[in-house]
Amino acid sequence: MIRRVPWDEWFLPAVGSTMDWSRQLTAEEDRRRIPVDALRVRSGRQLTGRGRRGSSWWDAPGASILTTLAVRRGGAWDPGDRNPATMALRAGLAVSRTLEAFHVDAVAIKWPNDIYVNHRKVCGVLVEADPRWFYIGIGLNVESPSVPDGASRELEPVQPGALNAALPRTAGVHSVVRVLDRSLADALLDRDWVDAVRSRLVWTGLPVRLQVESHPDVTGILDGIDADGAILISDPRSRRVTRYVAGALRASDTD
Repeated sequence: MIRRVPWDEWFLPAVGSTMDWSRQLTAEEDRRRIPVDALRVRSGRQLTGRGRRGSSWWDAPGASILTTLAVRRGGAWDPGDRNPATMALRAGLAVSRTLEAFHVDAVAIKWPNDIYVNHRKVCGVLVEADPRWFYIGIGLNVESPSVPDGASRELEPVQPGALNAALPRTAGVHSVVRVLDRSLADALLDRDWVDAVRSRLVWTGLPVRLQVESHPDVTGILDGIDADGAILISDPRSRRVTRYVAGALRASDTD
């Protein structure tokens, strides 16, 4: 594992969203033509945080680790994958390894961008991109987030979980973030990341349902992921395996 934190961090107690803030900083870096390959921002509170597929990300002060890593395209930390969407899986692997470094048990990756601990979601990853940068947003629940009455949630197969009972008492936010930085650097450069994700993938070999926009739901058996990070689902009758590059995955009791 890389021992030195490889990028600088900016921190503010509260921001609109770390994703938007990182975009502002990279635009400034580009205007100044400063050769920075990556930078990371972090905040104790997001006022307009967002999740995948347009959902809101709710948090309270001190309840979550909220950070975005910006990676310059073609720079030292760009893995150069054929499918840029694999950034979310690489980031999920980094979060998993971070939690495992603190002896958190039963850590699993839910394709394409969530981390589970003991069958409960504790972390979400959101990746956005522009022609120059990738933006990897990570929201890791230290305590269970509170959602305002009447607010809509992103549909989840389980209730949101938190790490406060799983992390050692000696594990503070700063120590977790330091290990996360090193884990991100390792995961971005890891040539064997696919096998590492496969070994942590939740519901492998079990019935699943994939919600695909503008198409009927897909049901079948989860066979894992391919070399480009696409999910593989097999028909239990024909045994035909089909790959999908997008969708919302859920556990299913149906064939």
